[in-house]
Amino acid sequence: MKRKVGLVGRREGEWIHVGGIDPLYLKAQVEPSVIVRIDLRMADNEEVCIYCVGPGLHGLIPAMWAKLSISDGPHIDALCLLQGGTLAVSST
Repeated sequence: MKRKVGLVGRREGEWIHVGGIDPLYLKAQVEPSVIVRIDLRMADNEEVCIYCVGPGLHGLIPAMWAKLSISDGPHIDALCLLQGGTLAVSST
């Protein structure tokens, strides 16, 4: 599994190279009310913006670059990881 830190305790992160990470997921450890904005830049330089609400694992489209920011809500305790690979789903 490949994993890169996308955002830690800041309002806005830097562009991160995520090319080759497929499938691409956002693992957000944020407050339930937080809205995370994900800017994705494709190989052809097309940009796509996706919003995710609250904590959890959010599927993303494959991209070359990603930039995360907290669009709304507290950012101090935010931890957001960009990761790929096979994810195990637990049954309870």
